[in-house]
Amino acid sequence: MEKAIAAINKLKSLNLETTDYLNILEIVKGIGKNFPAISMRLRAGQSIYRARFHGENDRFYFDQDLKYKTDVHNVKNPGRANPAISTAFYGSISTETIKDGFLISAQEGSNLIRNGKNGIETLTIGKWVLKRDMYVPIMLDTVNYRFQSESIDKMYQDFIKIIKEHKSSEEFKKIISFVAGEFAKPVKKGNEHEYKISAAISERLLDKGSCGIIYPSVQTKYQGYNIVLSPYVVDENLLLDQVIIAQQHVDGDNILFPQFEHAELVYPFDRQPLIYNQLDDSYKAGFKKPLPNIEH
Repeated sequence: MEKAIAAINKLKSLNLETTDYLNILEIVKGIGKNFPAISMRLRAGQSIYRARFHGENDRFYFDQDLKYKTDVHNVKNPGRANPAISTAFYGSISTETIKDGFLISAQEGSNLIRNGKNGIETLTIGKWVLKRDMYVPIMLDTVNYRFQSESIDKMYQDFIKIIKEHKSSEEFKKIISFVAGEFAKPVKKGNEHEYKISAAISERLLDKGSCGIIYPSVQTKYQGYNIVLSPYVVDENLLLDQVIIAQQHVDGDNILFPQFEHAELVYPFDRQPLIYNQLDDSYKAGFKKPLPNIEH
């Protein structure tokens, strides 16, 4: 346990902009088997939403375009849960507070919201469903930031009760707080080096057999949560169900979400491109009623 706390103290002291990622990964390994986490069971049929931002006239025609990046040599910077020169699937899940999970993904991926700017962004959102149940660890510390989910908060409180019975309960809490904080800190575009620690923790967890990681959505002020999955898990356990094209109009805290097109899915995806159809004008006025094609 002392080694794990020493590793955390070392990570806290680093200049992330100048420290090599591999050095950070080695320090993260010092946390070892002492890493405590709770897991959420995601059942078959669970919806996961992934947004991809693009030019107004661009279109994605195959399911692979909506999965994860395959040109990893162009991934120059780390992400929240992946190191540079690697790829992962980033999505979002509906919560008690934000029942439309696609809105979480749309806000989470927004450069306008991240950098406090106004404007309009065009994006495509894919709704994916799980084929089989899976358990995913959650990076959650409700002591330092309150997650807006009663079900997860209850899991966390039960988890803390178990930890309190351990002789190293205070050390465990320190580890939870540090790791969860790395997954919950705001990072502006251009400061991606701030992701190095959470990326290293993610790499470590995925290498040890975790199918993914759930963590709070910074962009929604922790009212939603995100999920990152390895490419293998996505290929084996996710099925594309629905697709829409929309725009996100950001004006301070006011956000409109007009939708323009939805796609017809023709199997098999690898040979049959998506066919897009225009939505009626009522959807173009903003997010006013349930989408005809994106369901909870």
